[in-house]
Amino acid sequence: MHTAMTKQSIIQHRKIWISLGLGLLLFPFLANGQVTVTGPSCVTPGTMYQYLISGSWDSTSRVRLCISRGSIVGQSDTCTGDQAPMPFIQVIWNNGTIGSLSLQSSLGNASVQVNITSPLSGGAIADSSKSQTIGYDSIPQAIGCSSSSGGHCSPNYQYQWQLSVDNIQWDDITGATQPQLTISQGLQKTSYCRRKVTETISGSIAYSDAACIIVTQTN
Repeated sequence: MHTAMTKQSIIQHRKIWISLGLGLLLFPFLANGQVTVTGPSCVTPGTMYQYLISGSWDSTSRVRLCISRGSIVGQSDTCTGDQAPMPFIQVIWNNGTIGSLSLQSSLGNASVQVNITSPLSGGAIADSSKSQTIGYDSIPQAIGCSSSSGGHCSPNYQYQWQLSVDNIQWDDITGATQPQLTISQGLQKTSYCRRKVTETISGSIAYSDAACIIVTQTN
């Protein structure tokens, strides 16, 4: 009985060591065979984005990249031929809602799906606010502006209203950071107002059109 148990124990130990040995042999191949493509998953049309490509390549490695709803910078086709691996690829996405970048290689495949959002819009001055006439040193009526849109798939907007006397050079209005503009001080010159919007995640900036406040030059 003791001898039988010893033989069984030896067999079990051999199985364990064989399993561990196979695991150690397979692990480098599994780790080295991993291929990844990383880059932005929320994009706007017409902007160039860079995607990093990594893998444990050797001199025989080959890759093929294909783009859906976009174009690869530097070539006219949506797919590359079989070629040596590159560290990155640059893509310009087209209009749409969903795009993708897929990679096929001798080590394995990888892909990235992107959400395509519209470029940042600064909004438009309300028709009722586009032009108004006030007396010298008077306070103008509040100026309305439509909502901003685009810039990111989950946008966060930061507003800053600006003032100009020539519609060319603009200065920030202190404290005017709300979607609509209320001016609390009287104006003494004909002035223009516009809203600057910054989408804080992407860092993109856009502007509304300008409202004109005509000041009659009497005092």
